[in-house]
Amino acid sequence: MSFEEKIIPVEIIDEKGGTHEAIRDNDSKVKIRGNSTSSGEKKPFNIKFSGKTDVLGMGKNKKWCLLANCYERTLIRNQTVFDFAESIGLDYTPSYRVVDVYHNNRFLGSYLLTDAVEASETRVDIDNEANEFILERDARTDEGTVYFTTNRYGLRLGINEPEEPTSAQYNWLMDFLSKAETALASNNYNNVKNYFDIDSMIDFYIVLELFKNVDVDTGSTRFYIKDNKIYGGPCWDFDLSSGNCSSSYYTTYNNIYGSGNSWEGLWCNTLWFRPLLQYSEFRQ
Repeated sequence: MSFEEKIIPVEIIDEKGGTHEAIRDNDSKVKIRGNSTSSGEKKPFNIKFSGKTDVLGMGKNKKWCLLANCYERTLIRNQTVFDFAESIGLDYTPSYRVVDVYHNNRFLGSYLLTDAVEASETRVDIDNEANEFILERDARTDEGTVYFTTNRYGLRLGINEPEEPTSAQYNWLMDFLSKAETALASNNYNNVKNYFDIDSMIDFYIVLELFKNVDVDTGSTRFYIKDNKIYGGPCWDFDLSSGNCSSSYYTTYNNIYGSGNSWEGLWCNTLWFRPLLQYSEFRQ
């Protein structure tokens, strides 16, 4: 889904006795972000400053996200997941601040101001000029994103970074993922370790499964490739997790025909995690 980007002055003020200087950028670009969340009454936004800006001590970058959590009335799931992921050492977990948002002096609500998931020294530290990528599992289609389907396991993935991969980068990626999936199916754990960073994949799976992320196999689940290995994360988009979804629509998730406890069983044993979980070393 595409939304028009508009130039809107943006001001950020640390009002509660904080030490961060106020920011005012008259040439900021703002647009509505998200897929299903963009249709909510409380809109999420992307902000792009005219230059790299350190926002509330989270590092210098141009692009920032305002998550509305419109469908998550506690407003704490995303930040709880980010806190947990960071505490167990999952790299590149987004930084965030809880903020009140106003437009023309009208209060829009409490938002989560976060890093964007992108290549940056203070975000996902990969080299866009090398064979390093951020990939997203997404059943939807975003304009301008390059999509492909893996050969063996049929995962439809989009390339988030680099935004415009060269033909050489694309061909390298297809070859690399083909070899990685062949290794996954080899029944040889040492082969798997040549292509996957195991600790990262384990930590990411723990985060996804513990919080039972509804969207694990449909959108916003990311992996990145760095130094010729696949890593899990960063985590993103957990507003529909921890049981926060319609029981009439997600009958399997909510275990409607069983005990009715949504936390029972495994929900996130999909994507590359399904073959990984066949290895006893990974499960242990």
